[in-house]
Amino acid sequence: MSGVMDLAKDVDPAIAPVMHQMIMDAYDRPRMSVEKNQQTATRDFENDAYLACMKGSR
Repeated sequence: MSGVMDLAKDVDPAIAPVMHQMIMDAYDRPRMSVEKNQQTATRDFENDAYLACMKGSR
């Protein structure tokens, strides 16, 4: 996780807190060992993040 957090340091400071929160949210989710489940979990995370952004922009 620290490597991903290091990458997030190079983003615009205005979005850095959002990036850090998204990274922590991703690591809070369970790991999946089956490819199909990984794809579903990735899609679910993407949809949840998009929905949170849309709710925040109201």
